Amino acid sequence: MKITTHPAILHHMRLEMHSETESHIYEEGPIRRQLDEIIRRACLDQETLRWIQMFLGRIATTWGKANRKLMKETKKSIDAEVWATKMVQNHWNMSLNMWKYRNSKEHGPDSISLAEKDATANLIKTYYK
Repeated sequence: MKITTHPAILHHMRLEMHSETESHIYEEGPIRRQLDEIIRRACLDQETLRWIQMFLGRIATTWGKANRKLMKETKKSIDAEVWATKMVQNHWNMSLNMWKYRNSKEHGPDSISLAEKDATANLIKTYYK
């Protein structure tokens, strides 16, 4: 699923998710002055929620607003809620793909046929009706 995100948003999300210290970019100094206020607010709001929560689908609403504001210049802005929903879906899809890849390397390729998968699914449905 393609989502149009301003490069500054991606940069600051990556910076924060890989950071080992809290609030490092918000201290007084040249980096803080370079941040657009709306990105700074989004970072602080996400920090309040905790960054790990982003992977669980809890993204600060200010991220969508920041992206919309910054993307207005490019004429590719989308609704903040739509953007946030797509961002969460992309995170979940990426996590699922990484999990599938890891499992295939750890346990080998899935050797169950489609017919066996369907039979198992039907059996589960029968038990839990």
